[in-house]
Amino acid sequence: MGTFQSSIPFWVEPETKREIDFIHEVKGGVIPIEVKLKVSYDGNDLTNLKDFLTKRTSAKFGILTTEDTLKTEDNILLIPHLLLTLLL
Repeated sequence: MGTFQSSIPFWVEPETKREIDFIHEVKGGVIPIEVKLKVSYDGNDLTNLKDFLTKRTSAKFGILTTEDTLKTEDNILLIPHLLLTLLL
């Protein structure tokens, strides 16, 4: 795990250079958050989250922010960025 600033953790896979924008630390685990501010998304947008979730057992699910999509896909929550901001 690296840091962009000392208080904002993120993740970069050394071999593949895949990255996760934010790692939210919670009691007993972490929640990876990938930020995509576009109307539509595709499977490639989920690749980094899926990779992280298979390698890190402390992460039970991930979050992909979107422009306006709200749904789940496997163990990934796709949520509009404004709604996520309100929840935090």
